[in-house]
Amino acid sequence: MGEWVNDADVQDFLEGHDKLSMMLSALTAETPDLGAAVELAALMSEISEDQYCAGWEYGLEGSLFAFAYEGVPYGNGPSPKQRQGLMELARRCDGWWVYEQKGLKFVRMVVWTEMYKPF
Repeated sequence: MGEWVNDADVQDFLEGHDKLSMMLSALTAETPDLGAAVELAALMSEISEDQYCAGWEYGLEGSLFAFAYEGVPYGNGPSPKQRQGLMELARRCDGWWVYEQKGLKFVRMVVWTEMYKPF
């Protein structure tokens, strides 16, 4: 795995998110870097937990995107390393994670930027 999280962190995250682990098999053909997609989901959840004690705070995907790419404050402020990690992992996997009624869903960046416009 990359430098943002270690293998044990990813395994712990996946065990707590059964729907995510089921979705990963479908991502292999759709994402340029599957490992980066997994790390991105774990980092987003970690930041939500650190800032709001919530595994996935309501509206997290929009809030973190605004924080990472527009400099909009989020919580007490994730670290610069976390901000850089969000941007780097999103670039590598060419996507972003969103939470929908059925759970976490990976979307390509071109789709996410269209979804993000209403935020």
